[in-house]
Order: sequence, then structure tokens, then C-alpha cells
Amino acid sequence: MLKILKTLQLATRLLWREWWSGSWLILCFALVITITAISAVNFYIDRLEQGFDQQSAAMLGGDLVITSATPIPSAWQQQAQQLQLQFAEVWSYPTMVHANDQLILVNLQAVSAAFPLIQATPTPQTKKLAISAHTVNVEPRLLALLAINIGDEITIG
Repeated sequence: MLKILKTLQLATRLLWREWWSGSWLILCFALVITITAISAVNFYIDRLEQGFDQQSAAMLGGDLVITSATPIPSAWQQQAQQLQLQFAEVWSYPTMVHANDQLILVNLQAVSAAFPLIQATPTPQTKKLAISAHTVNVEPRLLALLAINIGDEITIG
């Protein structure tokens, strides 16, 4: 029993000496820095994910998107109405736009009257998306490529 106590006392003294020699202190300090850095990165990633989730619904125009190369079956639309879900349709396809003897390949998106279901939170820099029949909303880049101004007529197809 005395031998075990002497061994434990020696181990305690050696641990104490090693601790204050600096090598364990540096290791513990490095461990604290590592844990702090990993926690900060995880917190930052979590905040980014929350922001992306909140903004993705506004960018998509809704909470869920169903994509199909064929029209969505009417049974699905009836089921959505029975569940009191709002839905909008978006048709997207490549086509040509013609104006001022210029032809440009564009990705055309036609939307139903219910689109967007979720509108982005307006800020002083953004305006509410105005969609009305027989009008076209274009990216500013297309205006420059076709050398047209807002209000000019274009031919689609």
C-alpha cells in the first residue's frame, strides 16, 4: 500500500512539474483556441443557412417547387386546392427575342397571375415585382444588347 502511495505522489509531482514547464500549457491553450474557432465557424455557418432558407422562398416565389417537362396533372392542382394550398405556374423555355434587327437567345419565363406567392421583403432599393398581361420584364443586360429602351416593342419567338 505504501508503494502505491509513493508512486501516486511521484506521479503527481511529475505531472505538476510538466504542467509548469510550459509544454502542457501550450497544448491546453491550443486546444482552447481550436474549440473556440470551430464553435465560431459553426455558428457562422448556421446563421448563413438560416438566411439562405429565409431568402430562398422569396427567390423561388414559394416554399416548394415542382419541376416537370410535362404539364402538372390537374389532380395535383385539385389536391392542392383541397388542402387550401396556394400555387402558381411558371413556364420556362429558351426562345429568340427580336428588336432593331438584333436576335438574342433568351430564357423566357411566363408566369400565372398568382406568381409570386411569396414576395421578397421590400427595401428602399427594391420595388415590388409588377407583372401584368402582355408586358415583359427583362434584365437590364437585354436592353443594352438589343439597343432598346423601356417601353419599346420586341418580338418573341
